[in-house]
Amino acid sequence: MRATLVTYVAIFALLIGSTAQAAPPEVTIAQTFDTGQTGTVTVGDPLTLTLKVERPREATVRFPDEQPTGRFELQKVDRQVAPATTEGRVVETITLRYAVFRPGRHKLTSFDLRVLDAAGEVSTVSTSKSLTLTLGAS
Repeated sequence: MRATLVTYVAIFALLIGSTAQAAPPEVTIAQTFDTGQTGTVTVGDPLTLTLKVERPREATVRFPDEQPTGRFELQKVDRQVAPATTEGRVVETITLRYAVFRPGRHKLTSFDLRVLDAAGEVSTVSTSKSLTLTLGAS
């Protein structure tokens, strides 16, 4: 009877283990915002948001179909992926270039990135914070 109980417990443990969902891949984001060399921003000046996304080699990062940019006009997106480390991780640098064409106070809110792992599971990570700028006329 005891051996049968142990067998059932072992089978139950295997079933639970096989149906458990995989943990989302560990993804970290470092965020910097560059307003140019002078530190003063005027209408039409380039504004650069750089995201360094560290992720497993098998995972991919996707942007939302539309970003909540407000008056920030997205002009260019560059993506560069560094070679994988021996631990199987890569750092993907995503550079977003914006411009604002109206004076006043403007906010670029944080937004979510979707991470797709090798098994097709999707998780979400967010940029770290919203950015607020006050622009003078050019």
